[in-house]
Amino acid sequence: MIWALLGAHILGCIVIAFAGARLGRWSFLVAAVPTAVTAVWGATQLGADEVATAEYDWVGGLDLVIGFRVDQVAAVMTLLVSGIGALVFTYAAGYFGPDAKGIGRFAAT
Repeated sequence: MIWALLGAHILGCIVIAFAGARLGRWSFLVAAVPTAVTAVWGATQLGADEVATAEYDWVGGLDLVIGFRVDQVAAVMTLLVSGIGALVFTYAAGYFGPDAKGIGRFAAT
């Protein structure tokens, strides 16, 4: 699930970067979707008994691994950061005017 969430964030950035000019301020709401889904996932991990992990063997010969580990403390931080991020994206959708320039690039970053 961790890889799917990471992929959703990357896909959202790519979509917003290329279609942000046509989406206008709605690009902030597109960016809020993976962030809100991550916040919900973080909330479900608060009561989980096992630690969620995801690993990718980057360079096998050197024993280099890209790894993610979500325990109880990381789940709280995921919930806080993603929840506040979703709220900021939602606020930004209403804050910027419909004719503001460069919103797509701004939302993608």
